[in-house]
Amino acid sequence: MGITAGPTFTTDSGFILNEIYLSVNFFRMLTCPDGNIQCAFGVTAYMSRADKQAGRSPIPLNTTLSTIETFLTPIDFLRNSLHGVAYNAIKARWNSYGYTVTDVNEPGQEPSTFYTYNSSGFNVDGYNAEGFNESGFNAAGFGTDGYNTEGYDKYGFDRQGYNSSGFNENGYNSGGYDTTGFNKDGWDKDVFGRDGYNMEGLDREGNPRPSVNPLNEPVYLS
Repeated sequence: MGITAGPTFTTDSGFILNEIYLSVNFFRMLTCPDGNIQCAFGVTAYMSRADKQAGRSPIPLNTTLSTIETFLTPIDFLRNSLHGVAYNAIKARWNSYGYTVTDVNEPGQEPSTFYTYNSSGFNVDGYNAEGFNESGFNAAGFGTDGYNTEGYDKYGFDRQGYNSSGFNENGYNSGGYDTTGFNKDGWDKDVFGRDGYNMEGLDREGNPRPSVNPLNEPVYLS
């Protein structure tokens, strides 16, 4: 397994190379007092995979790109293979310096995560290669249909399009009323408007809507 890094690479001597081939040349593991593991990975670079196989000299790399350190917990090695852990750390470092990196598997070689799944196809965290557990939910709690155990999608709406408060994305419930109790035409369930009057201009006690004359004196319509 290797990695390509590019689209170009400039050597310490100033030569610009096309995409180069990276390979791990050593692993060093040290168990820390807290039980975590300090890992160091050495990286060598070649003009191509063929150059490495032919035994040609590697391309000089500075320490920042040739020695990668990371701290991991023991369970991280169950979530990924040793090579997977190494290559993830290497890719993260090279990515941070602006390089585009791509895995290169040897002929017939499985991806680095291949052996992290049990015979039933689930990893140590209980998820399959598609990211779902035995109950069919992913780490965020959503099923293959996009809904969680309570029946809501990632936006908080159920299959009918209503949130846990019973309102859709436009703010109306199944009866067509918003959170203040009015429909899109401005009427409540008793057909009174936001000003408290119905279509006949009467309030809930049957009083008519007041009118204002030119002298600004209230006049009630009979």
